[in-house]
Amino acid sequence: MNKLMYLLLLLLVLVGCSQKELTRDDELLFELQDINDEELAALKERVTIFTEEELKQNYATIVFDYHVKNGKKFNKLTVEHQFNWGNFMDEIGLDDFQKFMNGNGRTTNFRNGSFEQDSNRFVFYTKDFTDEQMQEIFSKYALEIGWMNDEGRWVNEIIPVGSSYKDKRGE
Repeated sequence: MNKLMYLLLLLLVLVGCSQKELTRDDELLFELQDINDEELAALKERVTIFTEEELKQNYATIVFDYHVKNGKKFNKLTVEHQFNWGNFMDEIGLDDFQKFMNGNGRTTNFRNGSFEQDSNRFVFYTKDFTDEQMQEIFSKYALEIGWMNDEGRWVNEIIPVGSSYKDKRGE
């Protein structure tokens, strides 16, 4: 009987020690880019007070893409943005002409319901902002990641997206 208890205890220790903590295999892209041809064409239809060259100089696109490649391994993986795009659009304003337009965005989940990817393109009038102001605005941007661990407890983690922000215009 003692040998059986010893063997079961050893087995429990080995199983408990062999479990790895689940870590995310994720990618994050957060950049300010030059507008593309499609965005330029849409702006030309909406904003007629600027030449094509002025549109290229005055507007830029925020590109956001967050992808969790192994999200299906997590139980109920969720991602919430901690950034108020509505306030940002209010800050840009709509004085005399269209200063922003939504590009395209999408969110996808794995079949088990766990988060997979969130992408967004947002075109806006950048001439109102200095590089320092842009850095300050986006420095506060974060994602709150959550999932249910193997013990049935909810785990939260904050990812500071703003630290990944890069201005790629002109490259």
